[in-house]
Amino acid sequence: MNKLLSTFTWSNLTNWQRSPALSLIRGLSRSIAPISEFGRGRPSGFGGASRNRLTDDQITADGFTVNAHLRNSLQILRARSVDLVRNDPVAKAIVQSLLNNIAGCGINLQSKVEQLRGSGMASAVNDLIEAKWKEWGKNCEVTERLNFWELERLILRTVIVQGECLIRIIKKSSGNSKVPLSLEFIAPQQLDEALIHSQFLTGGNRLFMGIEVDPWLKPVAYWITPANATEQYGTTALLSERVPASEIIHIYSMEEPHQLRGIPWLYASLTKLWNLTKFEQSLLTRARVAANISFFVRQPDLQEYGSEQLLPDGSNPMEENIPEGVLRKLLPGEDITIPPIPAPDANSIEFIRTQIKHAAVGTGTTYSSAAGDFSENNYSQSRMEQLKSLPEIRAAQKWFCEKFHSVVYGIWMDQAVLANDLPLPDYWLRYDRYHKPAWQFPGIRLQDPDKEADAYIKLIENGLVSRTWVVQETTGQDYEEVLKELKAEQELQKKYGVFPNVIPNQNQPSQAQNTITEPAANQPQASPPSGTA
Repeated sequence: MNKLLSTFTWSNLTNWQRSPALSLIRGLSRSIAPISEFGRGRPSGFGGASRNRLTDDQITADGFTVNAHLRNSLQILRARSVDLVRNDPVAKAIVQSLLNNIAGCGINLQSKVEQLRGSGMASAVNDLIEAKWKEWGKNCEVTERLNFWELERLILRTVIVQGECLIRIIKKSSGNSKVPLSLEFIAPQQLDEALIHSQFLTGGNRLFMGIEVDPWLKPVAYWITPANATEQYGTTALLSERVPASEIIHIYSMEEPHQLRGIPWLYASLTKLWNLTKFEQSLLTRARVAANISFFVRQPDLQEYGSEQLLPDGSNPMEENIPEGVLRKLLPGEDITIPPIPAPDANSIEFIRTQIKHAAVGTGTTYSSAAGDFSENNYSQSRMEQLKSLPEIRAAQKWFCEKFHSVVYGIWMDQAVLANDLPLPDYWLRYDRYHKPAWQFPGIRLQDPDKEADAYIKLIENGLVSRTWVVQETTGQDYEEVLKELKAEQELQKKYGVFPNVIPNQNQPSQAQNTITEPAANQPQASPPSGTA
């Protein structure tokens, strides 16, 4: 067949039409007719793959990888995302909602080192590790301007807005820290994206937008420009530095296979947020222009001055500025018309709400968080919003801790032991025993404390959840720390002889719940109630 078609030319079209092979080709064309008819709109087994006049403008042929698209689009996506967050209140609210839900007031460390004998926790060792981690976090950044909590929020915010963030491991101490470990924040713009992406290096490595990768697309090194190179517009003569990948923590969410750079989390909502911003500006401008027009004066004719002539004082007879508090008397034959002032109506407001809902869904947040509008929310709606966003928040928290916290924690422990800041003699012999971090995420604020507290109590009573899980889920605290606080409160109450009354039953009056009683001087001191959580 291929040999027959290769001999076909336009010059011998007439002879070829009379050839015996024509019937064979026609038979083959009938067997593949459904394929050609599918191209003309014949329905297939997948409605999303149908091709007709309604889907002609949708991209159907894309043989490029995500890295090829990022090479042409990443800088624009990043610049537009940064600009929106700086100038659009809805975009900023979305970022702040994600940041507060994921990081909150900080993701705290809870060490889970177990005892060598028995099944309990090694409390003394865990307390020591947590105290040393908190102490190092006060001076963990190389410029000594950010503590660990501030750096944590800055990293997460950069990832949300710009798609990625890089942290360089500097093995030297900062401030008063004894541990030779500091973290350097590297902005995405510092990656030298001007390097030729098709340039091949030694060993088959090649460059892609500032990242040197091996044939398996594993990062080998990062080409980073100095921080002051991004402070000026235009090109710079500063050369980039090759930093081994072992010194870099590249934090970004991989959404497609072999993706090497991060994408701003607002990428699916950028166009919608931009159009919504311009739409609101147009509505506001229209209302402002209309509000500046006080009234129209109708004149029967302009024969006295003419429409194109000026008044004796040089002003235009078609326009006149009316000072405030001045009453103008109309000339004979004149009357006035006060124009209606257009303002956003119910349709415009509902349209804006719908667009904000779509933009919020594209970023994993809720409409209430993005718009700050709780006017139409009741308990059920608020609870449904929380249940919908909670899995996404928990997934983002786990991802962030795996990419950043756990990596830094492992390096910090090694450096702290080497510097003898953590006196653990058997650390290298029982390495896995000490690397048991658990990260405490921000708790969930209860929508209806009475109902939800009762539900948690029933789950505990039926053995479906533990108290540890409930405390972590609702308050973000460690259950053991809560027990320590309760014990300290009991000892303090016993010291001063003042005890809050036990919460009464439903049959007792509610006024006694928060009363404070003191034992009489001639009576024996009462023992404190048992502190069960």
